[in-house]
Amino acid sequence: MEAFSPTLPLNAAESRGCFHPLTTLMPPLLADLPSYTNRVIQRTRVTPRQTPLERYILSAGNVDFNPLPYPQPQWQSTVKDTTHQVFFTTLEREYTEQRVIERQNFYWAFLVETQQGWQLAVLYQQLGSESPHRSPSPRRDVSTASIAQGIKLWLRDCRAGVEPHNEP
Repeated sequence: MEAFSPTLPLNAAESRGCFHPLTTLMPPLLADLPSYTNRVIQRTRVTPRQTPLERYILSAGNVDFNPLPYPQPQWQSTVKDTTHQVFFTTLEREYTEQRVIERQNFYWAFLVETQQGWQLAVLYQQLGSESPHRSPSPRRDVSTASIAQGIKLWLRDCRAGVEPHNEP
């Protein structure tokens, strides 16, 4: 007896590119990431009467697939490491009562290819500085933040066959 699987047949998912290499998958993901993330941010506002979105993701890009070496653990794993590192940047705009702040932020994503398609494992962020004379912030884990949720939603939609919505 065959086990029930809630996923789509592999050939349907493959035809949409969800199982293609990250070099093929990332350009459309990054093109749609601002709209996905901005919708996540909008939905997480506390009340409808709250002021409109105070932070926007304007664009995402500058993808780099060259992994950084990370130290070998003291133990040897019996499971092969299948994570893939991807670096990208975003241009974000934030509104405060006094001014508008635009900054380029840096992301380090770890993705894993599974039988259901690509999954985001961990996402790190380093906030860019408003001034070219200041250093960026220290790296922090944003695996549950709005941008990670945007990536996860896009990957889910890709697996489900939803056509990307690239807003003008």
